[in-house]
Amino acid sequence: MRRNLIYVIISLFAFSAYGQVFSLDANGVTIKCTGCSPGDTGVVNGVTYTAYSEEMLRAKPFTDTDWNTVVTSLVTNTSSLFAGNCSNFGSSPAALAFNQDISSWDTSNVVDMSYMFQGGRNPNDTYGNTTCSAKSHSFNQDISSWDTSNVENMSYMFFNNRDLTVKSSPGNAFLQPGAFQYITGWDISKVTDMSYMFAHTRWVISPDLRNWDVSNVTNMEGMFTYTPDFGYPSPTYDPNHGIVAHSGCDICTPWHLYTDIGGWDVSNVTNMRGMFNQARAFDQDISNWDVSNVTDMSYMFRWYGGSAPGFNQPIGKWDVSSVTNMGFMFWGAELFNQPLDNWDVSNVTEMGGMFNSTKSFNQDLNSWDTSNVINLGGMFRSADVFNGDITSWDTSSVITFSDMFFTAKKFNQDIGGWDTSSGRFFMQMFRDAEDFNQDIGCWDLTGLISNNGFYFRFMFFGASSFDQDLSTWDVSSGSFFNLPPQSFVANTAMQGQNEKLPIWGTSGSGNRVKLTTNDSDNIIVNFDYGILEITASFTQSVTSPKISIGNLVTSQDMSVVSPTNSTYSWEVPNSVSPGTYTISIDSFSGCQNSLRIKIIAPASPPPASSSDNDSDGYSNDDEIACGTDPNDASSRPADNDGDGSPDCFDTDDDNDGVTDTQDCDPIDPLETLDTDSDGICNNDDTDDDNDGTLDTEDDLPLDPTETVDTDSDGIGDNADADDDGDGFLDVYETECLSDPLDSLSFPDDIDGDFIPDCQD
Repeated sequence: MRRNLIYVIISLFAFSAYGQVFSLDANGVTIKCTGCSPGDTGVVNGVTYTAYSEEMLRAKPFTDTDWNTVVTSLVTNTSSLFAGNCSNFGSSPAALAFNQDISSWDTSNVVDMSYMFQGGRNPNDTYGNTTCSAKSHSFNQDISSWDTSNVENMSYMFFNNRDLTVKSSPGNAFLQPGAFQYITGWDISKVTDMSYMFAHTRWVISPDLRNWDVSNVTNMEGMFTYTPDFGYPSPTYDPNHGIVAHSGCDICTPWHLYTDIGGWDVSNVTNMRGMFNQARAFDQDISNWDVSNVTDMSYMFRWYGGSAPGFNQPIGKWDVSSVTNMGFMFWGAELFNQPLDNWDVSNVTEMGGMFNSTKSFNQDLNSWDTSNVINLGGMFRSADVFNGDITSWDTSSVITFSDMFFTAKKFNQDIGGWDTSSGRFFMQMFRDAEDFNQDIGCWDLTGLISNNGFYFRFMFFGASSFDQDLSTWDVSSGSFFNLPPQSFVANTAMQGQNEKLPIWGTSGSGNRVKLTTNDSDNIIVNFDYGILEITASFTQSVTSPKISIGNLVTSQDMSVVSPTNSTYSWEVPNSVSPGTYTISIDSFSGCQNSLRIKIIAPASPPPASSSDNDSDGYSNDDEIACGTDPNDASSRPADNDGDGSPDCFDTDDDNDGVTDTQDCDPIDPLETLDTDSDGICNNDDTDDDNDGTLDTEDDLPLDPTETVDTDSDGIGDNADADDDGDGFLDVYETECLSDPLDSLSFPDDIDGDFIPDCQD
């Protein structure tokens, strides 16, 4: 008995003269070494193992057959170790599919597993190396015993691993589980980056991830993007193997059977861009997710085409107050039709393509605060049934309206009161919006830049019901407005009624008033603000105009400066409740812009005032708090904006509407932003977004991800689904061999539905 016991002990541990120990972990699988150096060997259960460093591991040929005797206790980085490139492979076909047993690896010290099993390109992919396919496509070993408790980066770990469900032979009733099946119990509590972890993993047996601790993850961008179109046709569930059989996949498990991730703690995630992009079968209830820190949700639920229409879950209670980018968020989610009216979108700047091709969406969004949105391009393009109320939207910051209602056939809301004064791009805005026929004759187009005739082309093309008078439009901006834009009202009810068209190159007919204030952003901090100067500039003489400001000022006489200019000085009372108030001229029959002021409470209440001994306008308490002499009129506290609130406790020293803590230059009212956080404010910075392209050469100088905007629609080519603006999606043009960057190159389309014949 004693002899047998001694044999067992010797078989489990191998000692060397230098004190290193090779041992079998308590899990019965993992081989570890302590006190070892690279190249040291030890015997466990009669098998000789070798300790590897990261350098040795990366130099090891993939054709070696002894990967199962590698000990990785010294390794901290396995990123890209089995990634699908051709290095270390030569041209040997046998080396193109690594699938050896590495279940015994000790990964307890590994911090970075990014790209580890990334698949390579298809061998027939014309963009890749045609002599080398993905070497990790067939990996399906049991790695469930791996200790991932110290891993921080799993980004792209299984990216493009398209054959993880391995067929033992064609047509078998069930298959050997793929590698994903073995990761259910991994400890990922330290992982912060899971971006694109499972992206492009087609035909996989999907794991049960519901118990994963993702509480430290900050980046989930593209995590499940382009995961497989499982669950059709006619799936059948096999309870013995937890898998579904259907044609085209032999045996597969759809994400919706295993991937119940509704209980995940995503409270630290900031980036969900494209998280479920093209995850065609994903439709899990994630309504309880805490997304309060997420800033980017662009392309999150995007699905384009096919028979699995994707996501439709009640996420209307999400806290999206931190989100700035919702571009193409639901693009092509054909079934999505959930109420979102409670969303706080006040920080969103990008909504381009948000509901593009959502065939079912028709919700009321009128409560949304869109005051910071810059891009609405293509937002409801091909949203076939959308006719939700958006009449009260604040569009004063919007630059791009292009394609917004392109083929939104049912849309017909009164948006005549929209503030379009910042708008520059309007091409195809109402193209083929068959029901639209609202009076938008008072839209303010004074924000146009030169050569804007191009940016109005096809604006109402095919909007068959449209018949409104646009002769009041001020289209005097732009040096090429002597001719009407291409197909401006072609195939509409007003075609041929030239008297209703804008008078290109002029300020338009009829009377109009332009309201402005002396506050650069019309955001007022409600404490000792002082006087707000309001100016009304008329195109025709007005004798006694009266002004109203919401329910705060009613029908007050303005001071007439000239027959076409009047002013009103409003001393903002401290008692005004925070909110948004509209300034208007009473009983004015012409066009007036929608001017709103926003009153906000101060960030922190200032000290209580007291008497002013030296009569310098600053109370004794204020002067004492700021270190000046309350008895000396020549000793006054700094008050950069002259608002009576000393800088020492003024939250907005230059009164530009941006608090000092967020202001690039808190004492310069003309400087508020430093887009790239390089310490140089945008007005002085020659490269605002620090993307290496000068602002003068950058089509989108405030977007570090974009430099080129081929069709000048305000949507950079990286995000634009139709770069050249010819109506055909880039993906179609590429597949149909036309040039997606040339508006004069487009595919054949016999029926004119903008789906090329090669795809129709």
